[in-house]
Amino acid sequence: MTIHPKGGDDNPNDARLHSEADMSISIPDTDLNSTRVVESQPSVAPQTTRQIGKLGANFVALFVANSQQPLILEISQDTMLGRYTPEQTLRPRVDLTPFSAAEKGVSRLHAVIRRAPTGLEVWDLASSNGTKLNDVELEPYLPMSLKSGDRLKLGNLDIEIRFDS
Repeated sequence: MTIHPKGGDDNPNDARLHSEADMSISIPDTDLNSTRVVESQPSVAPQTTRQIGKLGANFVALFVANSQQPLILEISQDTMLGRYTPEQTLRPRVDLTPFSAAEKGVSRLHAVIRRAPTGLEVWDLASSNGTKLNDVELEPYLPMSLKSGDRLKLGNLDIEIRFDS
């Protein structure tokens, strides 16, 4: 399924979920059915620090660009980030297209957030414009540990990740 952060036709407050063909990438133990959008937090007035409530063990909040409304995801193994185009057969779990992803250099299949035995990791999928973790360029296919509050940069698109430790 592809996650669209803007509202769907049935309920404009919920993320839209679309089915897709199965896919595989060259990361071991990939479970492509392990991610789902649970809810979007309501928008709040701009603050210095973005606030979220308690998320739970398998949940992460992604604050994309300058959004005060996070995408809340349940991650039991892998979540692919990228952008969807109609002609592609492989689709990311989190479609960043509504955040001007193409204009900001996000690849169609850009990066993966993975739940590992030691916690959450991020992998760059040999993206065209690279992935940075806290301003450090990631090597393709080399996992790096994530901690709550880390900042990812996919091409030129900023994402802050929050989760309960």
